Amino acid sequence: MNSPLIVALIRAGNSDDSLPYASRLREILLGIATNGVGVPRELLQPAELREYLFDSIDAASQIASADFTFLQAADRVLIVVLDSRPLGHATDVHASSVASAILSDIDGMGTPPETFVLEVLLKEPGSLYQAMGNDPRLIQLGLADLDERDLRLSFLTLYTLHNAIRLLTSGLGASLTTAPKLFFSHAKRDGVPLTTAAGDWLKRVRGFEKYYDTQDLDLGGDLTAQLSSAVASAIVVVFRSDAFDDRYWCQKEVLWAEQNARPVIIVDARWQIEHSPSVINFDSMPGVRIPDGSLVRIFTAALTEALRVELFKIRVQSYISGFSSSTVAIIPRSPSVLALAVACADLRAKGQGQSVPLIVYPNPSLPQMLLDAANELAEASVPGCRVVSLDELRLLL
Repeated sequence: MNSPLIVALIRAGNSDDSLPYASRLREILLGIATNGVGVPRELLQPAELREYLFDSIDAASQIASADFTFLQAADRVLIVVLDSRPLGHATDVHASSVASAILSDIDGMGTPPETFVLEVLLKEPGSLYQAMGNDPRLIQLGLADLDERDLRLSFLTLYTLHNAIRLLTSGLGASLTTAPKLFFSHAKRDGVPLTTAAGDWLKRVRGFEKYYDTQDLDLGGDLTAQLSSAVASAIVVVFRSDAFDDRYWCQKEVLWAEQNARPVIIVDARWQIEHSPSVINFDSMPGVRIPDGSLVRIFTAALTEALRVELFKIRVQSYISGFSSSTVAIIPRSPSVLALAVACADLRAKGQGQSVPLIVYPNPSLPQMLLDAANELAEASVPGCRVVSLDELRLLL
């Protein structure tokens, strides 16, 4: 079974210059909790993140002789090149040598994986970004594309997550022309200032797209159809202000996201000390707060959650691909009542035959009382159905 995604970090030149960027990417991509709180996310496995250091000025020749055959163990490969060589060796010569050497090596494999290269020239002060260059598998960035000095690590993280999600969601053999879109769910009564500020900030990151209702809706058309369709293919960012939970359209957008198993991040922007109970199940969705005004934290959390969800879905499908004895529905977070109902409907639509119906959700396992309740609901809707975590699925197969 191939890995759904391998990320290779290629560091060329002075290792001290590229070390902070590589360290940040390791923390994010391996799901390491850096604040000492919470459980690390299930993202890449350690073997799915590889790192190479080429300290020679002639890094291209070193790369050409390197062994990248392990990449054949992946369906998709994202290569991040961190080039800190002097500009005389890292501009036009580099553009046609290091990146080309990597792509040429991969293309020479018997069955090359889907590949994308994100190349960052750490000594180039200007912008190199080009949405679609001569090779659509390559994007180059200069320091100007990483914004201000204190934001460079965060911006590289966003570009890396963004392109990893593009690889996972484009489908094998498909063009990487479609970018993941962020859907901004907010209450007009008190959420507009923060939401518009976040939208304006997102323009600083090249190639990112968002959906904002007043800018993208056809007000003369079917609002329900437009909004539900937009949510069904988006990464949903919920700006949870004090008025949010009680607003009709806000409730619908979160429930559509749950219904379509979409990645969701909750931005807790409430300032009241006390809050009424909510009819929406927010507890299974990761959240962030920005008391310091750090908007980049919102987008890093949203893209990290989207990467987790897409990897989880693909891993489950890979595990069951060789086992015809199981019919599976996938819930990408701790199951809610709505998510269980949708999963059961999915299993009934697929038909069981002689297969064992399973509903799979991410680790960790539910507390026993919740698991018993979930199994009782599932069994009542789909006879013989079991609700299992990812680790329990591995043991069953």
